[in-house]
Amino acid sequence: QGLDREPTEHLGPSATALERKERRTDRGDRNRDVAARNRTAEGLRRDYSDTAERLERAAPRVDAPIDKLIAEATRVRAQMLVDREAWSREREALTKPPVPSAQALERQFLREDFAGRTRAQAALRLTEARVGTVRRRRLELVAWIRNPARMIWAKHAELNAIARARKAAREAELRYALRQAWLRTPQGRAAVSARRQPDLNRAADAARKRRTLERKIKRIDRRIATATRTLNDLVVAEELGERSFKVPAQSPDATRFLRSVGEPARAAVQRHPLPARQQALERLNKVRGRQLGQRLFPSP
Repeated sequence: QGLDREPTEHLGPSATALERKERRTDRGDRNRDVAARNRTAEGLRRDYSDTAERLERAAPRVDAPIDKLIAEATRVRAQMLVDREAWSREREALTKPPVPSAQALERQFLREDFAGRTRAQAALRLTEARVGTVRRRRLELVAWIRNPARMIWAKHAELNAIARARKAAREAELRYALRQAWLRTPQGRAAVSARRQPDLNRAADAARKRRTLERKIKRIDRRIATATRTLNDLVVAEELGERSFKVPAQSPDATRFLRSVGEPARAAVQRHPLPARQQALERLNKVRGRQLGQRLFPSP
């Protein structure tokens, strides 16, 4: 809307119900901070406006040549266009930082235990495959005849290896299940929220900066339109024969300069009869068309 005021967040039914019971919520605290900043900014704007108005009223009135007023209005409008272009580029350069979902952060918490479980399961499969190969060889009758003690020892070694691998797989599975259960507890959800909050803050900051720039652009668009009307009135008044206007010797800012110059310029134009104003506009359009033609098709 182009308002110089920071917006608040929508509380939602849950936060609203808690706030009604005088229980503070994060969103409610953020909205209270926003409201405090808006009050401070509004007070500063009001103080500046009062001071600027007082300075403008106290400034002496002087007769300013209209050609100098046109030059200053042109400079003011050009500076507004430069500012608008800079803000537009800054707004376009602002990208919303990616915010990971809660599910993605839960996967990050589970990543190490998931990888450990995968490794333990793979080790168990490799152990079972290796033991199966050795067992087939051990079951051959020739091996038992040649070295029965070794075959008995190999049998125990196989059983121990499988037992160790199965124990490691069970422990890894248990760790993974415990981590999953922990994520469903208030402590786990708080940990996920704490991990996610910095990204949320960065995204909110980028969105806030973008909204601020959009408000600035909307306000300066209105000021550019005012500057254009004031400049046109000054040019038409000069074409109608006006030579100077009584304006404050100094203006605190561009907005008040345009107002202090635009009002007498419009009043001066309105004093002339309508046919004279139309003729002045026709002459200006012819001159501007001729100047444009000279720029497009310069003479050799």
